[in-house]
Amino acid sequence: MNSEIITFFLAMTPINELRGTIPIGILIYNLKPGLVFFLAVLGNIVPAFFLFWFWKKGARFLMDKSQFFNKIFNWLFKILSS
Repeated sequence: MNSEIITFFLAMTPINELRGTIPIGILIYNLKPGLVFFLAVLGNIVPAFFLFWFWKKGARFLMDKSQFFNKIFNWLFKILSS
């Protein structure tokens, strides 16, 4: 697999993120630091889009299943809407 793609996907992992991906990309794959930084930041941002995309569905599911989460999300959404 291409070292740029591996660097991008490494940044998506919660354990590695940027702190591990940047040194790996530079020291192991011998990529340019600017390219590694760009790929690592981009790879680190991508999972956030999916989290925000499913946030409302996940919150609604938890609110329907648990009174505890219902209270928490009602409180959170009240704060965010004001």
